[in-house]
Amino acid sequence: MVGDRPTRASGQRGPAALPSHGEASSGSPDLGEPELAQPRREAKPRQGRVVEEEEEEEEEGVFCGRNFYFGFRRERDITSNLPKTQNQDMASSSILSLRATASPFLVPSSPFSFSLSKPRSSSPSFSVSLNSIKMMQQGSEITEEAAGKAEAEANAGPAKTVFVAGATGATGKRIVDQLLAKGFAVKAGVRDIDRARAAFPKNNPALQIVKADVTEGSEKLAEAIGSDSEAVICATGFRPGWDLFAPWKVDNFGTVNLVEACRKLGVNRFILISSILVNGAAMGQLLNPAYIFLNVFGLTLVAKLQAEQHIRRSGINYTIVRPGGLRNEPPKGNIVMEPEDTLYEGSISRDQVAEVAVEALNHPESSYKVVEIVAREDAPKRLFEELFGSIKQR
Repeated sequence: MVGDRPTRASGQRGPAALPSHGEASSGSPDLGEPELAQPRREAKPRQGRVVEEEEEEEEEGVFCGRNFYFGFRRERDITSNLPKTQNQDMASSSILSLRATASPFLVPSSPFSFSLSKPRSSSPSFSVSLNSIKMMQQGSEITEEAAGKAEAEANAGPAKTVFVAGATGATGKRIVDQLLAKGFAVKAGVRDIDRARAAFPKNNPALQIVKADVTEGSEKLAEAIGSDSEAVICATGFRPGWDLFAPWKVDNFGTVNLVEACRKLGVNRFILISSILVNGAAMGQLLNPAYIFLNVFGLTLVAKLQAEQHIRRSGINYTIVRPGGLRNEPPKGNIVMEPEDTLYEGSISRDQVAEVAVEALNHPESSYKVVEIVAREDAPKRLFEELFGSIKQR
């Protein structure tokens, strides 16, 4: 059998034939142990062998799907003459060292194969390397975004505190929710603490519920508002009943008490939720059904108008918002904003009224102005800066 095996001529290129699996060599026929596999080519000096490997790589290249784990074949040739266990140990250490230094896209799915035409999905080294790069890039972006937010928060300083009177009312609650959503700290002034706790989310550090009754005078209101409040929004409203004097207690005297409390504390921003048609008599709307209906309950519109006049004489930076008929439904249409004593009909969602009140805090164009608002489906959408800016001071 040995005589039939082809031999390698001196200086001939190409690998020598290897014994088939399980075939015994001529040197150990009696022991039945297979001879250690011989290298494909004879050992040559290191420099010559390296040149030979580079030639093979140039000949076969990527088209033969050969091993492109550069340097690994050299280590395998060097260790092929060692015992089996030592051979595996050295080969493993070679793979580890190469994996640590090779470019990710040159690492094959196994040390003995590599396909460029159809990469293997099970290639751990390649996928992990790409995932690591993506994670590093994403992590960098997240870090930069977080740093930007932190810097903005640091520059912005602590959140502004806004006191809301009538915070559990239909409009007042929406104002509180929108203030919290925009990053304000809120003091919710309510008459019933238990009702307020049930109405608002619990464990919100930006929300403080305080007892406040606008009919109890400015001294107690000043204690509830506190010196840390920078603005007051009045969204109070009387409850219809048999007390015909209730509108004056709440919409007139109550508002005046809030204004006086602000003057004592030095709070120089006041926003009042009023109503269109408060000055209906001067507008020639005495026979307007809405004007008649709203004044049935103790001359409500007259009480509101006198409160507005007190605010305008106080010297406090004010914005008086006069909405049309209030709806509890979600907004329909865009906000239409007009100067005082202009609108005498129309309606608007309470959500949009709350939005206007909150946006007035962020836009200096709203200072010392009375605005009337309704919503119309055919109206174009306009920025609040433009809406407030279109109203002239009087």
